[in-house]
Amino acid sequence: MSPPVRRRLRRLRLEALQWLLLALVAMLALHVFLPLARVVPRALFWPGAGVLAAGLLLSNVAAIRLRRAGTPLETDLTPTVLLTDGVFAFSRHPVYLGMLLLLAGQATMLGTVGAILPWPAFWLWLHWRYIGAEERVMLATFGEAYAQYRRRVGRWL
Repeated sequence: MSPPVRRRLRRLRLEALQWLLLALVAMLALHVFLPLARVVPRALFWPGAGVLAAGLLLSNVAAIRLRRAGTPLETDLTPTVLLTDGVFAFSRHPVYLGMLLLLAGQATMLGTVGAILPWPAFWLWLHWRYIGAEERVMLATFGEAYAQYRRRVGRWL
């Protein structure tokens, strides 16, 4: 990759929400243009809608809790408060977990292989791009309090 292209890509810093929207668009596009095969029965459409709604609710509850605590939701800013209650008592990353549930619900509703393909790609991207870095920052910022929280509460559940 040439240096000018690399510089442009570095400036293209999408937040997790923007990646989520891209994954949703990719799901729909793959479902329409490259469905491959239906692997999820149509009878699971409404349960999939419930999973999507639960994911949306979880992400929003966690984001609101972060905002109310006065700590930034943006991943490039240093957190100011370690939240360990509410949805943070059962997941260290409830915003991301909610996003994954939302995508899983959408994939279930669409039901095709093409629609399912973006889900593992999004999970890997979250894991590789955001979670490791965020956990290092949390440990550096909150020290032993975060280390204890990390031992007590799972990354996802």
